[in-house]
Amino acid sequence: MKLLGIMLQLMVLLQLTINTNSLAVNCRPEIKIDQQFSVSEDLTKETSIGILEAVACGEDRPLAGWTITIGNELNVFAINAGTGELFVNEVAHLDAEDNNLFKLKITVSDGLTVSDEVEVVIMVEDINDNPSVILADQLFEVSELAVNETVFGTVMYSDADLSEEVQSWSILSGNVSEAFSIDENTGELKVNNTNATDAESMAIFELGIAISDGIHQTIGVVSITILNENDTSPEIEKLQVFEVDEVAENGTVIGEILATDPDGDTQFENWEIHAEGSDDVNEVFGFNEEGQLIVKNNSMLNFEEQPQYKLSVAVSDGINISAPVTVTVFLIDFDREDCDRDGIPNYRDLYSCVSFTVPVVFTPNGDGINDQLIIEGLEAYPDNFVKIINRWGAVVWEDNGYDNNQSVFQGMANKGLSVSGSDGGVLAEGTYFYFLDPRDGRRVQKGFFTIKR
Repeated sequence: MKLLGIMLQLMVLLQLTINTNSLAVNCRPEIKIDQQFSVSEDLTKETSIGILEAVACGEDRPLAGWTITIGNELNVFAINAGTGELFVNEVAHLDAEDNNLFKLKITVSDGLTVSDEVEVVIMVEDINDNPSVILADQLFEVSELAVNETVFGTVMYSDADLSEEVQSWSILSGNVSEAFSIDENTGELKVNNTNATDAESMAIFELGIAISDGIHQTIGVVSITILNENDTSPEIEKLQVFEVDEVAENGTVIGEILATDPDGDTQFENWEIHAEGSDDVNEVFGFNEEGQLIVKNNSMLNFEEQPQYKLSVAVSDGINISAPVTVTVFLIDFDREDCDRDGIPNYRDLYSCVSFTVPVVFTPNGDGINDQLIIEGLEAYPDNFVKIINRWGAVVWEDNGYDNNQSVFQGMANKGLSVSGSDGGVLAEGTYFYFLDPRDGRRVQKGFFTIKR
């Protein structure tokens, strides 16, 4: 009986030992869930982030095996295996601009068992460690007619920091006559001085603009183009002088009045003539559809009665009208002799003593048609002399023995400044005057022709 009692006690002790060992194996450490930490992206290596919390199975089983299992591929963080303290390990990758949220999976051991993986979140706080930068190649346009305070754009920028905004804007350079202003809070560009935004004076501005995010300041350049508008009147060149033969036919082109427009390439229209000392000047001269000054009523041309005309001329660009400018037209006295005494002046007599046929229009454009000034009948006078002058009276071509072959005018100067000009001697379109001397004792034939190319 005694032996049986001892055996029963041993069996009870064995069962207790088995149950205790079973409980020990089944107990596992538990890491507290939803643990979060915030760190600044400018922390240094080995800076402590915080200590993780966990529940052990008992005092006799201390936690001693903390491990980061997932989410730390770049080794940004490290953990003290014995204490569960997290700290910074690799600062190069602690950058909120690259990754501002880390989710680490962590376990802990007590030497017998290992806890379940628990997610621990580490948020990386962005700091102002990158400057704001004005975007390159920004182009703006504004009309030269825009009034002050007109907004025409906002300067764009970038900042690698996640939440930083520009705190101040300013114009440092290129703002001639304070033409523009910039909103110091928004970067909005405005017209500030309309007198300075004149495309004719300065068409492009390059502004140096500074921006600050409170710590860093950078400078960038933006370009502003002033859009040219038709806001300026045309200007007719002064002291222009023209000549026309007193026997010129109606429609004869006297010349083109030179004018410019500060607004650029302008199509002039509505040329007008106002009399200066003669009320009927509008009846004598006019303009054709090309804007060329022409003879309108040749019956009123008479050198002996009025050798010159003063024309007050104005022109429009479609909106603005030029100031009137005086141009002068001189009449060329034409020989009124009657060599065959038939009562018809030579210049009107088809059968006068000497008559050479000269084309009214001459087109030396290289197309093989009418490229040479063929003077019919002059070849019968081999000793002849031919001279051609422009409307200013300057000799541009002359030669002896004009024969329509070896000696023939082809629209190229051989005398005067035109020969050495940048155009290589090519004469401009317009009216030219000729003098044909057969050199046989007879009169010199004079007339004019027009070059068109």
